[in-house]
Amino acid sequence: MNLLARIKADDVGFLSFIDDDEVKETVNGGLFVSLRRTENDLWLIPEELRSVNSTLYVECEERQKNGVSRVVCGLSGKPLKANPLPAFGAVRGGVQGDFFIPLSVVAVECAAQSDVVSIVLLRAVREGTCACIMETVIWEGEGNLLPRAFSKFSSAVLAALKKSGCTNCSHVHFQSG
Repeated sequence: MNLLARIKADDVGFLSFIDDDEVKETVNGGLFVSLRRTENDLWLIPEELRSVNSTLYVECEERQKNGVSRVVCGLSGKPLKANPLPAFGAVRGGVQGDFFIPLSVVAVECAAQSDVVSIVLLRAVREGTCACIMETVIWEGEGNLLPRAFSKFSSAVLAALKKSGCTNCSHVHFQSG
């Protein structure tokens, strides 16, 4: 996971400090800038970014790595549109899809050979000159016993279960057209 700041096109001209390795992509009149991560799992917000109108985005991957499969969905449980890989730079091992989501996203994770899933809320939080990703497990249990209160995530849970059984997975299991 990573944190990005999206700057409106009108403000991009003021950001001469941005190095090419920090610029992620220009999309729909805005520029995505990768924030620098510290060893304390905080991301630094450069002073120049604090003076312009920017929105934090969570960069989250659909992946199958170390025996755990993850799919990504919106807060409503609906699939999101993946960015083409490699989104920027080299493809990271085990990553099949890359998503940029403003402020909050949900990840559904499932261990290989298991029906136990975790539904995790990932939320970008700005704290002065830094930002972090707050992770909150909102439900954990057997995927086929999903409570009614979490039924909006049922398609994502099924996709995570399917992905966990996908040998040498190389494709995205849950995304919008």
